[in-house]
Amino acid sequence: MACALGAFTFFPVGLSYLGLLVLLLLLLLDRPQWQARWQQLRPWLWLLLLPLLWALLVLATQGWHEDSASRLFHLLRVALVLGLGLMLLPAERWYALYGLLAGAVLASALLLLHQVWPLPDAALWRALVSGTTGNSTSQKFILLAAAAAAALWLALQPGLRPAQRALALLGWLLFAAMVAIFGVSRNAQLLLLLLPLAVFVLRWHSWRPLLSAAVALLLGALLVWQFSPTVQPRFEQAAQEVQHFAATGNFDGSTSVRLRMYQHALEGMAAQPLLGTGLGSWLPSWRATMAEVNPAMGEINNPHNDFLLTGMEKGVPGLLLLLALLAALGWHSLRQRGDPLAGVAQLLLWTLLLTTLVNAPFRDANLGLSLLWLLAVCTLGSRPVAASASTQPVSRSI
Repeated sequence: MACALGAFTFFPVGLSYLGLLVLLLLLLLDRPQWQARWQQLRPWLWLLLLPLLWALLVLATQGWHEDSASRLFHLLRVALVLGLGLMLLPAERWYALYGLLAGAVLASALLLLHQVWPLPDAALWRALVSGTTGNSTSQKFILLAAAAAAALWLALQPGLRPAQRALALLGWLLFAAMVAIFGVSRNAQLLLLLLPLAVFVLRWHSWRPLLSAAVALLLGALLVWQFSPTVQPRFEQAAQEVQHFAATGNFDGSTSVRLRMYQHALEGMAAQPLLGTGLGSWLPSWRATMAEVNPAMGEINNPHNDFLLTGMEKGVPGLLLLLALLAALGWHSLRQRGDPLAGVAQLLLWTLLLTTLVNAPFRDANLGLSLLWLLAVCTLGSRPVAASASTQPVSRSI
């Protein structure tokens, strides 16, 4: 099931929800491994539960708002998804990563097939091949960029057979090409450049191989900028919108609207730094601001930055609790230097951080469900966390 969940990343989010429910049921039925899984999860419980408890305090003091129920649901979902990922045993973690890579191969095959023989319109692959700019489509290419970096990281591991290394490098080139050619998400395109840099920093500590790799990557980036049909136009459009917003204060595109929403969220955080403006208060606040300016834009239900959304609605303490959780995940994986899965966790964490700065992976399951689960899965690395986990056989049911 862990392998299937990794592959579901590139398909409708309903499949991931279903897979997580099945995984939860299988974990509950796997009684021989309860102790091992509990020992893995227990140190993380306070980091998973404190944001929930703080949200309840904010709700009690700041009142109920239009989106309060939705925010509570997503807080519970995030805690559950991370908890399920942290409960997997070493072999199951590898299955999840293999599932991600297999799903990326299938997604790439569908993208290429659609160019040769257009696929019929079907919900199973619509978001992947449609070429639109919605969150569901963006998520597919963000995870393709992450899968490309994971394949590159695995290709650079010592001790691989030549065939294994060649296969991993081929996967990197294939996934990266899909993002460069077909990706319309600026987030994914940035990750395509930044994540390989993270791979090189994680892999080498000497400046000479790092410099050589950085130069090669820069040349590759220049080629992508020059020949990709999507990269240069998207970033030029963003630059023009930023310049126009800075000069006039007017916003009429996705980038300039984001800048205005960031301003609004920061104003809300400054007005209520301790308890925030209230859980789920963004939409009525933003709607009131846009009522006379642009009522249609007033229906945007988040500022496309989960850090600012958390800081505005739950105050600075709520933001610090979110950052503490991410810092703990990053520190735990970073301590396992050289571990293949922990290295993938680092790449997924950087993917999550960049995505959180420009979108809402904690609030939007289309963006964050699979990403958060895979991050939690890989954080514990490829070795057993406790002695009991290493002395008992891995369950075959998961």
